[in-house]
Amino acid sequence: AEGKALLLRRGEDPLELCSDARAISWDGREILVARGEQVLAFDAHGKRGETHQAGTGAVAALRLGESLVLASEDGSIELVPAADGTSAERTALDDVPDSTALRLLRGPRGTVIIGFTSGHIGIWDTQTGVQLDHVRLFGPVVQIGIAQNTLYAATETGEHVAWDLSAYFRDYCELLQDVWREVPVSWEGGRPIEKSPPEGHRCLARRASRP
Repeated sequence: AEGKALLLRRGEDPLELCSDARAISWDGREILVARGEQVLAFDAHGKRGETHQAGTGAVAALRLGESLVLASEDGSIELVPAADGTSAERTALDDVPDSTALRLLRGPRGTVIIGFTSGHIGIWDTQTGVQLDHVRLFGPVVQIGIAQNTLYAATETGEHVAWDLSAYFRDYCELLQDVWREVPVSWEGGRPIEKSPPEGHRCLARRASRP
């Protein structure tokens, strides 16, 4: 509230973590507080940990393994190494809407889900930065969460969505085998051609071993 990030714990006085916070997040292990061009890390008791450089100023932050997802005030969203001094490169997310990111959420299998003030909700692959899918609601996205392989999201205006993400949680080869079985064609020369799975594909062996 009013730029202050406060940690409230039962039976204890409020602990001020930061007086000029732009955003906070909790990943079950640590608290991240974005301020200016820095992201501060705290443990569950409010003990100060690492400080990460955020570049142009983060308005939202999320830790994903050894990286941080940083949404900047200029509209860009990047994955940056959490450890300072590392040689790993920053990865910019593609097809980011011209809007401010409000909510960041860890998605299934190396993805990140982001909700924006425009009502745009997208899912991005964190290895390539490519947007995999998106939906659009009316109003700023204020709530996002995953339960039973479904993304639930709601906006400031009350519009909401239940988005089935089951495909993202499935084993790659099992999903691909279903695609081969249900869509046994390939689009070639402007028309569908019946086609077998590519020879030598690593998922063929698993397909043959199934009863």
